[in-house]
Amino acid sequence: MKKMLPLVVLMTTTLNMQAQMPADDTPTYPSKGGAYQLTDGSEATLENQELATSTQYQNVVQVTNGTLTLNNCTFSKTGNGSGGDNSSFYGNNSTIYAGAASEDDCESTTAAANAIIIINGGTVTSSSQGANAVIATNGATIQINGITIVNNSSVSRGLHATYGGIINASNVDITTNEATSSTIATDRGGGTVTVDGGTATANGSKSAVIYSTGTMSATDLVGTSAKGEIAVIEGDNSITMTDCTMKSGSSERGLLMMQSGSGDANGITPVMTITGTSLTITDSSAPLLEVATCVNATCTLSNCTVSVPSGILMYVMDDSQWSTDGATGTLILDDGIYNGIVKYDAGYKANVTIEDGAVWNLTDDTSICTLENNGTINTNGYNLTYTSMTGSGTINETTVALTMGTTGWATYYGPAALDFSSSDLNAYTAAFSDEGTITLTEVEQVPANTAIIISGTAGTYNVPIASSATAVSGNDLSGTLTGVVAGSSYYVLAQISNTAVGFLHVEEGVGIPGGKAYYAASSSSRSYYTFDGTTDILTTRQTSNEMQQLYDLQGRKVNGAGKGIYIKDGKKFICK
Repeated sequence: MKKMLPLVVLMTTTLNMQAQMPADDTPTYPSKGGAYQLTDGSEATLENQELATSTQYQNVVQVTNGTLTLNNCTFSKTGNGSGGDNSSFYGNNSTIYAGAASEDDCESTTAAANAIIIINGGTVTSSSQGANAVIATNGATIQINGITIVNNSSVSRGLHATYGGIINASNVDITTNEATSSTIATDRGGGTVTVDGGTATANGSKSAVIYSTGTMSATDLVGTSAKGEIAVIEGDNSITMTDCTMKSGSSERGLLMMQSGSGDANGITPVMTITGTSLTITDSSAPLLEVATCVNATCTLSNCTVSVPSGILMYVMDDSQWSTDGATGTLILDDGIYNGIVKYDAGYKANVTIEDGAVWNLTDDTSICTLENNGTINTNGYNLTYTSMTGSGTINETTVALTMGTTGWATYYGPAALDFSSSDLNAYTAAFSDEGTITLTEVEQVPANTAIIISGTAGTYNVPIASSATAVSGNDLSGTLTGVVAGSSYYVLAQISNTAVGFLHVEEGVGIPGGKAYYAASSSSRSYYTFDGTTDILTTRQTSNEMQQLYDLQGRKVNGAGKGIYIKDGKKFICK
């Protein structure tokens, strides 16, 4: 039956919790008690309640048997916990807890499949060490549809699952502000966490957007870690990201796959699958992916936009943070253009697979172990060496394969000089005026590291590498080989009306992918720049039924708007 908690009982319970436990008396598991407990297997609903506790080691809400629905409630947790394994593994001091309890205490050895929490809206605020906002453990389940989480102390994750706990969440808004506080995580004993829609921001050190010792997936999530990684996997576990926008400010790496040896995760075969996602690394030396320790890791990028200023897509490395070694990393590139190199240390292995529809542009000499190439590799005049190769793809050593989308317009920036004199593509430099117009000048010979605009019908073109080319003048375009983070007055080629393209102002901090050109203006006073009418070429090559189509900030047509920034009918809008 449904059970509604009388307000007077809630108030009495809260008042009884103000006495503090001794600081040196740290229980392994959460102490029984809290602002609200459900232990008898019944169903209960709380609506528009304010629940809080300052008692150390206890939870604000604790469900060990039964189904509790929380509608638009507010939760507050103070009173520091241990901040150690007791918090990370067992939910000690967490705000909302679904897990097990024995007759005397909560413990991880007891199954809790009958502990269920359903959260519809609401806010969680914690200001105490070791206070994970929402934790499911021992096979318990938590379902969330809309929640705002702010954690202000260390070792305080947003959504957290351990020992087989399950969390399914949508429309989340998670912020963690201190160290060792990943926004979405699993820990000892694993678990399953699925997130669909929302934002996740980690501001502290050693805090990833997603940290997996279990099975993790995120769709339409906008995630940022100011000092940590986008995603970390330990052991035989996985992370899947689909249609996300992710950014890392770590000075070490953007993604990490390893086996720490701590006992938190078993096995050595982590798997990461990333589809339709924007990945931006802001540090100039950090690789996109680090593979370390003794693992045999596989990471797949499919239809992703990658901005990595270091130019290192994967580094299989001897990392002294851990004691084991000999890792193998396999990077699979599918359906997209990827600029950069792959590295590995002695005693380690780096393998690369290029799927049909993918293009890998080298930006320096690259040596790998096993290469499976069913796509296109542009060496751009650099050396590519490998111990073995399979596949039916193409390695272009004297040409560069350029792909034109359905709009008929793109930008390009590459490390090799190109000769467009016999190509079906046209190449242009661009001059930008104070009046907001752009004048194009066609060029046939393009020097290395020169930003250009190219046009042509949809398709892939092999443009010859030129032995040399005379430097161009009057070109206001800048370019990036491996990716750059947009400044406050950067503009990129994009759809600005139903039938025309131009250069649109892009938000500061957005990642511009490698191999692209952009305009760095002196100010951001204009929303966009248009072409001056000296040529009528800048019309899109669309059919009438493609009008009102959505485009991303690289001018590529998209079939649906996930979280991110898009262009429609000449206007920029943010889809949240």
